[in-house]
Amino acid sequence: MISFILNNQLIKTEKPSGTVLLDFIRDGQDLKGTKEGCREGDCGACLVLVGEMQDGSVQYKSINSCLLPLADVHGCHVVTIEGIDTGKTNPLQQAFVDEGATQCGYCTPGFIMAEMGFILNNPDFDPQKAIAAMDGNICRCTGYQSIKRAVTNTCDKLACHSERSEESQPPDSTAGFFGGERPQNNNISQFIKLEYLPDYFTGITERLTEIKSESKESDSEILVAGGTDLYVQKEPQISDKKIKNIFKDHRLTGIWEADDKVYLGAATTVAEIQESGLIKKYFPKIESFLKLHSSTPIRNRATLGGNIVNASPIGDMTLFLLGLDAVLILDLEGQKR
Repeated sequence: MISFILNNQLIKTEKPSGTVLLDFIRDGQDLKGTKEGCREGDCGACLVLVGEMQDGSVQYKSINSCLLPLADVHGCHVVTIEGIDTGKTNPLQQAFVDEGATQCGYCTPGFIMAEMGFILNNPDFDPQKAIAAMDGNICRCTGYQSIKRAVTNTCDKLACHSERSEESQPPDSTAGFFGGERPQNNNISQFIKLEYLPDYFTGITERLTEIKSESKESDSEILVAGGTDLYVQKEPQISDKKIKNIFKDHRLTGIWEADDKVYLGAATTVAEIQESGLIKKYFPKIESFLKLHSSTPIRNRATLGGNIVNASPIGDMTLFLLGLDAVLILDLEGQKR
């Protein structure tokens, strides 16, 4: 049984764990706002937010649902374009309307969800970073300039809200609207007040905590980590099968230093490498270089081990590792360190 929250609905399904989330959303739940485009993680029309518990709060990331198996959303909050419905057009959507940032409209839900993922995770609301967050979205009508204006206007308004809120707080207060180190749950409540998100988001943390206790490990011999290339190549062979999800296996994750060496778990994502303080310590420019690696949604899922196992001669991370004369460790005992 796979259990997760889809927007405001608790889902419990016995569908094969290899089932693609996009198909489950559109065909099983009749939520047509999540679009099917390339099915290769390139166009971003199928973009959703996936939230999971981290350090007591829910952290959201933009993910391509066309490459995401159901196994990987167990215990998570999946948010589609319908899931941010507040009963009226929210300010981000209104900015798109005001700037005419949509033509045929097919790509628009993906752009909206990419930006929702950005503003939930970046309290500085930097317009350039907001534009960069759409690197996994394609508009075939070429309406990019109006989309950029809509995003920039949204960031400017959010920054003004943040400044006014912090000015009204005592100097030592941490209760303002948005702050770099404040708990994300606090930010969620403020986004609800500003009508970016519906009220039900306030109860997601507690609801996810209850689901997590039900987790079980699969005994399938089909191993899937990020799936960003595997599902492009072999979806027909695995989408109707039970799989073993190793993306969140704690034995395969993490970045740490020991004995003058830096170790990276096989299930560590490109995004985690890009954001790692330890990696930046030795490679200060790594963040800018890895922006050339695919797109934000793909970096949120693509794993180091998967990049190696895929054995592509143009694998981005394998080039990085080869250049450093890195050593591959096969831990057959299943112990992380």
